[in-house]
Order: sequence, then structure tokens, then C-alpha cells
Amino acid sequence: MGLFHELFGDPLKRAEHEKLSRPEGLGAADEPPRRGLLHWARAIAHSHSDEFRLGQANLWTEAHHTKGKGSYQTMRLKDGKFLVVSVGLNTIRVFVTSKLTDPADFLEIKRFDLPNGPERLRWRDKERHAEDLILLDWMRRAIAWPNSTAELVTTLDKRDSTLPLVATKRR
Repeated sequence: MGLFHELFGDPLKRAEHEKLSRPEGLGAADEPPRRGLLHWARAIAHSHSDEFRLGQANLWTEAHHTKGKGSYQTMRLKDGKFLVVSVGLNTIRVFVTSKLTDPADFLEIKRFDLPNGPERLRWRDKERHAEDLILLDWMRRAIAWPNSTAELVTTLDKRDSTLPLVATKRR
């Protein structure tokens, strides 16, 4: 075995080496715990994961794009149910479900028709996904952070089924 493995491979030898290589007066109790860049990168990546965000109430997941079909975003409500906003070719739909794994369990709360739906069929996926992000942002702002399904229904009933032209305007 090489010198590197002898010094750093065994935790006891590593601790002994670190103790010997420290300047006088600095011991393990004098130093704050070392957290490497990789530790912080993992923590940030985990906080952006769907698993983490859906474990907390009122945190939206990142937008997910489905090839040729649309985009969606999900949030867990405080009552334990999941809110799914889906942007398709012709509509935006808002669903509530208790389980994300069973599509039969999805309950449609509201549907918004897209005025440029037929035109969106001719767009490339990249163009459509760019507009989907704008529409998802508009929906997140319209929905805000409801605590329950009943509050979500009340919020969406106040909105009419038309979208503002700014949200659907093609650049």
C-alpha cells in the first residue's frame, strides 16, 4: 500500500496525521467542523429535488417538460394533498390528488383554454416549453399558496377561464 493510503485511508491514521500537522494550540475542539464544497453542493441539490419540495407544504417543484406534450409543476398543500398544474397544447389544467402515482385519482379543479392552442401545435418543443414556463409562472402567481383544497377552489373560482394576453403572447 502506498503512503497516501497509509495516511488517509484509515480514519484513525488520518486523525493522528491531522493532529500532528496542526500548528500548536489548535486542537479539534478549537476548530469549527469542516464542511467541504461537496457537502454544500449536495445540500443545495437536495433542497431543489422534488422529493424534498414535496415533503414540505407550499413549495413548488421545478417545472418538468414532457416531450411534445407540455409541462407541469407540483406542490404539496398543508392538508396533505398535492396540487398539479399542467400546461398542455390547448389548455392549462389544475388538479388535486392525494397520490401522485395514480392518475385515476386526479381531480380536475379548473381548466383554462389557451387562445393560441392550434398555433402551438406547429411550434417546436423548445418554443412551446419557453411559453409553458411563462404560463406556469402566471398560474403559480394566480394560485399563490393555498392551505387546503377548499381554499384553492375558492381562489380559482374568482378567476375567469381566460388568460391574459400577456401570458400567451408569442415573442
